[in-house]
Amino acid sequence: DIIIFKKVDIIIKEEDFYFKRLLMVNNQLKERGIEDSMVLNAMQTVPREVFVPEDLKEQAYNDNPLPIGFDQTISQPYIVAFMTESLELQPEYKVLEIGTGSGYQAAILSRICCEVYTVEIIKELAGRAGEIFEKQLYDNIHIKVGDGHQGWPDQSARPCAAASALTLRCLPLGCAGPSSALAAAGCCDWWRCHRQSAATDRLSGAGVGSRMRAAYTEPPAPGW
Repeated sequence: DIIIFKKVDIIIKEEDFYFKRLLMVNNQLKERGIEDSMVLNAMQTVPREVFVPEDLKEQAYNDNPLPIGFDQTISQPYIVAFMTESLELQPEYKVLEIGTGSGYQAAILSRICCEVYTVEIIKELAGRAGEIFEKQLYDNIHIKVGDGHQGWPDQSARPCAAASALTLRCLPLGCAGPSSALAAAGCCDWWRCHRQSAATDRLSGAGVGSRMRAAYTEPPAPGW
């Protein structure tokens, strides 16, 4: 009987989180101008609650970032959606993410693109995110512990020859602007910033610092 009650409780919790996800998509994303159907579908599909600490799961869909340990946070849902939409992704894209953090952004990207390569310098966060990816069957996400300044130098470890998009969690300290941030990520002058003015204006208007950046390359870079 106790086992049955626990299963019922789990089902109720899952349904509760699902409805919270729907409200998040409608109230936090659509109302702020997120329109890309692939982004909205990914945000509605990925269970954000599994990427936050146990004691904060009830707050998973709040309109704010949450701490995940090691002085890091999981970004608020709108920022994740905005960053993803700004990349103008296509299903055939391969994405390099600098800074895995909780793993939530990589999970969102993985529901849109064919491959995601994500680098995290804090091994505990990388380990935690890797376990979540495995449990959630996100088998198109490749994660490694390392310094994002080095990009993903081991090309033998991946099946593709070039990245289609790059996402940075923030502009590295000491970087004067987007181009130097991309160079710091190991991408040098292969990368260029896309829709930079629009991105800065929208983020500032949302009360968010303009240090957050999204970028992509066209045509694909010859390597990472």
